Amino acid sequence: MGEVPKITDLHKVIQPYLPEGTTLESYSSCYLTKPGDNYGSVMLAIQAQIKDTDIVVRELPLIAKLPPVTNEIYWQIFQPERTCITENAVYKYLAPELKKLQLKAGVLPAELFDGFPRYYGSRISLNDRATKVDRDAVLVQENLTIRDYKPGNRHKPYDLAHTVLILHYLAQYHALPIALRLKTPQIYEEYVRPYFKKFDMNLNISAEEKDLMNNDILTDIKSATNGDESDVKRVKELLDKFDAFQAGKDVEDGPFTTLVHGDLWINNLMVKYSKTMTASRSS
Repeated sequence: MGEVPKITDLHKVIQPYLPEGTTLESYSSCYLTKPGDNYGSVMLAIQAQIKDTDIVVRELPLIAKLPPVTNEIYWQIFQPERTCITENAVYKYLAPELKKLQLKAGVLPAELFDGFPRYYGSRISLNDRATKVDRDAVLVQENLTIRDYKPGNRHKPYDLAHTVLILHYLAQYHALPIALRLKTPQIYEEYVRPYFKKFDMNLNISAEEKDLMNNDILTDIKSATNGDESDVKRVKELLDKFDAFQAGKDVEDGPFTTLVHGDLWINNLMVKYSKTMTASRSS
C-alpha cells in the first residue's frame, strides 16, 4: 500500500478537543483499511500518546480520515472539495446542535442519539484562511473499536436483526435535522444548510468511465444472483434513476427536507455488540 501519509501538525487539530491541560506528546499511525475497502478517502489508525495534568502519559486510539491523497483518479471522482467540507460539518456543527436540541426537549442523556463517533477536530488545509480543500485536510475521530464496535463484511449482507437496528438509527438521523430546522431555523440556516448542498458525483467522470463503473456493478449483481436477469434489469433501472437524480438541480427546502447519508453501505457502518455478541448500537 506504500508509505503511510504523514499528518503535519496533528496536535493543532486535536488539542482543542482534549481535556484542559492535556497535550499530545507523540503518535504513530498505520493504514486502517485494506485496498478496496475504502475508495473516497485514506483511513489511518492513530495511536496517540497524550499527557494529562498529572504528568501521566496514556494512549488515545484515534482514526484519521484523509482525502484520497494517494490516488488522483479518486480525488477527481469523489470531489473532496465538497465531500470533506460536508463531512467535517456533520461532526463540528450538526452533531453538537442535535445534542443540544434533544437535551432542550427533555431527552435524557442516556437516550440521546448516539450514532456519531466522538469528534477530535478537522481542517481543510494547513492554512487557517483557506477556503479550498487541499492534501493536508484531515478529520479526526475516536477509534470505535475500543468501545466494541465492529465493521461488517462487505461480502456478507447484514441479517434482519442488524438491518432493523441500522434502520432505527437511520430514522433518527433523518428525523432530527427536520426537528432542528423547524424548531431552531436560525441555527439550521447558519450551521447546517450552507454545508449540505446537492452536487453531482458524476460531474468529473466521463460518460465512458461511468458506463464502465455501471457495467462492473451489473456484472457483480449478475454473479451474486446466479445470473438472475430480472435482478440485473432492476438494478440497471435504479442506476439510471440515480444518475438522473444526480444530474438534477437542487430544490427549495420543503416540510420534509432533511439530511441523508448518501453512501450508506456495510463499509460505512459499525455495529456495537454486547458480551453475548448481540448487536446493540450502530454508528
